[in-house]
Amino acid sequence: MNERCADIAFKARHSAGFTREVASEILGIAPRTLAYYEGGRDIPDEIIAKMVQAYGSPELGYHYLSNDLQTGRMILPRIEAAGISSSALRLRVVMRRVAAVIEIIEEICQDDVITTDEGEPFRRCASQIKELAAACISIGLIAIKKPTG
Repeated sequence: MNERCADIAFKARHSAGFTREVASEILGIAPRTLAYYEGGRDIPDEIIAKMVQAYGSPELGYHYLSNDLQTGRMILPRIEAAGISSSALRLRVVMRRVAAVIEIIEEICQDDVITTDEGEPFRRCASQIKELAAACISIGLIAIKKPTG
């Protein structure tokens, strides 16, 4: 477990408005165990899943999957935490880039075969699509804030 995941877990708990005692009760663990996890100790997958649900923090789950699990590191796109405005703008920019390569993708893929000559253009298009996936996921992970007052 890396320090960033422990930090996200700590912040997610606070954002949800839970004390360590309340959160540990919800998670079915001792407060001291929760303190260890928030201090950087490895958090078991089932506890991460409970935290994501209890804290309403999909960012915690995505961070865990994409950084702490080898399979996640291999296949999930890297995302950067950002505000809603910059995330929405990035999504729009990336959507424009993908729109520009759609015809190339259609031409390459229409026969269900990617030839040697088509390999590099296909990889460039696939890279744009992966960037689009990351931008979409980034928007999906933005926490909805509870109204104050």
